[in-house]
Amino acid sequence: MDEDTYTFIMPSEKVTVTVEYIKIQYKTDTKKIDEAFKQYPQDIRGKYQSAEEMEEALRTEISQVGTAGDGTAAYDVVLQYSEDGKEWITADKTHFPDGGIEVTLPYPEEVRENWEDYYFSVLHLILDPMDTGKTVGEIEAMDVTATEEGVTFTTRSLSPFVMGWEKKVATSGAYRVTLPKIENGEVTGRRYGNAKRQYTFTVTPEDGFDVAEVTAVTSTGRRLEITDNGDGTYTFTMPYSAVKIEVEMARCPSLTFPDLDVTQWYHPYADYVIYHSLMRGTDGGVFAPNGDVTRAQVVTVLWNRENNPTVDYATQFTDVPDGQWYTEAVRWAASEGIVLGYLDGTFQPNKVVTRDEMVTMLYRYEQKHGGGGFIGGSALPLPYADRDKVGDWALDAVAWCTANNVVQGKDGNVFDPQGTAVRTELAAILTRYLKTQE
Repeated sequence: MDEDTYTFIMPSEKVTVTVEYIKIQYKTDTKKIDEAFKQYPQDIRGKYQSAEEMEEALRTEISQVGTAGDGTAAYDVVLQYSEDGKEWITADKTHFPDGGIEVTLPYPEEVRENWEDYYFSVLHLILDPMDTGKTVGEIEAMDVTATEEGVTFTTRSLSPFVMGWEKKVATSGAYRVTLPKIENGEVTGRRYGNAKRQYTFTVTPEDGFDVAEVTAVTSTGRRLEITDNGDGTYTFTMPYSAVKIEVEMARCPSLTFPDLDVTQWYHPYADYVIYHSLMRGTDGGVFAPNGDVTRAQVVTVLWNRENNPTVDYATQFTDVPDGQWYTEAVRWAASEGIVLGYLDGTFQPNKVVTRDEMVTMLYRYEQKHGGGGFIGGSALPLPYADRDKVGDWALDAVAWCTANNVVQGKDGNVFDPQGTAVRTELAAILTRYLKTQE
């Protein structure tokens, strides 16, 4: 409540102070937006080429952030107020009550009789921010109350408004899901979910952006477990409460490298390993998506995953000298039993790694740091047509990585154990593996 102070000189006698409050009255005159659009500021008319375009933008906006599943209505509103109930003043920049103006938008005909059966929301496109700190063209969500007369709220700047409504769900066990309005993308999904059932929503990033984090929180603050389905959709089990979804976007890490194509299959995997500093560029500031993967590169990626520990371990490999970019990674991997080397005492750091070697290194890492793997060996039959070509030393690794969807076969249902992998394939395998740890 605003406070006014008054001062007088106290006389030498009793004084009675009487305060008479003036109750400000409000009324609203609504009209179609196209009748008022020509009078809107140039900033607005420059952004929207017509009243129809602006109205459609408001309807689209409220469908994303408000309650608009069953309909929308857009209004231009002439705001008026009176201090004596006789003289009505049209609100403008020079005539606007300090506490704002109470607005009541009438219900559209289709919901007027049964307004109590609906949820309502209102958005406001600011034409003149007054002293609110807002900007021209900003869209503001209003705090509304549904009354017998209409949807009521208080505004501190000038129109127009868009109202959305949605019928209340009568189904037992259905709870509200609040979807966020995000920059650099869009979140879509149902406004309600049924308890104990799967709820799925979609996040669509703008070009050049990726999803950094997705959370779903209950009305009591409990964070729900969310499954990333890998196709832009996310799923969680609906609790017996309302849920608020939050999404954080980040600039696409792949754009760091000019030779990565964000339309290719490897895009989400490249993003993951770059964002988590697991894989870095090669000479010339490129990622080299189709470049071969060497044995030194694989152990370096796993070493990066462990935040580059330094170990007191004398490497036994004759071809790993001190001071190379991979020396400490190989030293660490050897101390962990992740790499064993060849019978001639070499590690062969620059040798292109085979697919069975790559999954074996990953499997040994899992046994040491992930707490997984087989106890006593695998009894799982390999599903590949060339399973007989997988060496005995790699059977457990290939079986575990296949069972956990870390690796997938190639065309013709082959694993191709002696085939080599390119850098984007390593990125895909690492991403699938590490997501099993999250």
